[in-house]
Amino acid sequence: MTCVSPGKILIGVATFVVVVAVASAIVQNPPSLQRARRFDEMRVQDLNQLQMKVEAYHRQHKALPGDLASVCPRCAADFVDPATHTPYGYEKTGEADYKLCAVFATSTQEQRPRSTFKSYWSEWVHDVGQTCFERHVTLPEKAGN
Repeated sequence: MTCVSPGKILIGVATFVVVVAVASAIVQNPPSLQRARRFDEMRVQDLNQLQMKVEAYHRQHKALPGDLASVCPRCAADFVDPATHTPYGYEKTGEADYKLCAVFATSTQEQRPRSTFKSYWSEWVHDVGQTCFERHVTLPEKAGN
């Protein structure tokens, strides 16, 4: 009968633990999921930029644009979905109200805790699929009111 040294057993156990840890990490967070999350983060950044441009347009023109192409004619091609290259959705819903829409591959419902204060991420919480974010431009106070 051959005797296996304690050092070889320890190396074998350590190797097993490392293999299980790596396999678990890959199964729980595969590269395709990481890629999908990166695209979703890019979508949120794009929508945030669009929101700033819509609000700047409103400050300048005292009205919401009819479409996103009006917001920035030269940069309209820059604001498309990074994976599908389709334009983001925009809908004017009132004098100072509008929606920005995108199709997401992942959900942030469980990823980021909702807090009682307004934060960047809490404004862009989304599920998988088409999500529209309702936005409101604060109108300037009229003189004499």
